[in-house]
Amino acid sequence: MTADAHHGEHVFPTWTLGDRIRKTRAVSGLDQRGFADALGVKPGSLAGWETDRQRPRDVVALAKRIEMITRVPAEWVLGLRDGPDEGDSSPLTGSNRRPLAYKASALPLS
Repeated sequence: MTADAHHGEHVFPTWTLGDRIRKTRAVSGLDQRGFADALGVKPGSLAGWETDRQRPRDVVALAKRIEMITRVPAEWVLGLRDGPDEGDSSPLTGSNRRPLAYKASALPLS
């Protein structure tokens, strides 16, 4: 998380892509190795993304894979959405926080 949004005397933290990937993994209940396996990537790649030292080649495809595994909206992972819209049942709330039982890497990205 960075703190680059300043308004007067207040500082508003902003979430990086790495913060959002790490938070999504934590909500899924998977450790880094399990989440990397579910995504079909190396644990070292995931670690680099979570710390913002590296960026995935195709961020949108990664966000879609994450959504398929965790049901966390790709728009949230990408930073395009902050939370549920009114009347939306978001996977970030409630008790439905377990990942789905399939590997996203086996699914087509198109």
